[in-house]
Amino acid sequence: MGKTPQNTIGKNIRRLRQKENWTQGQVAKQLKMSIPNFCKIEIGVADITISRLEQIAAVFGVDSTAILKSGDGPVKNEYAVENLRLATLVDEQVEEIKKLQVKLIQLYEEAKNK
Repeated sequence: MGKTPQNTIGKNIRRLRQKENWTQGQVAKQLKMSIPNFCKIEIGVADITISRLEQIAAVFGVDSTAILKSGDGPVKNEYAVENLRLATLVDEQVEEIKKLQVKLIQLYEEAKNK
């Protein structure tokens, strides 16, 4: 399995957490989220929004770009934050489309049954 942006972000968050000697529960509490949801971010199986990225960066007192860095070098894509923001917007739109599709199917079924 290849390295995804979520894996990199999660590893960086874990490194920051371990550097502070904090548990996942302590960080999750500061972020006002559940431990399982924080764990999903840290292991790279959950997408992260820009606002959540900024919250996490604030908890650790770092710039959000520090969390986006791959390895020890700088972010390869200087537009990574903007790309992440746009990906979040696209995801939100996809979810809205799904809701509209469900509604359309329901309306079609209702019309067909009349």
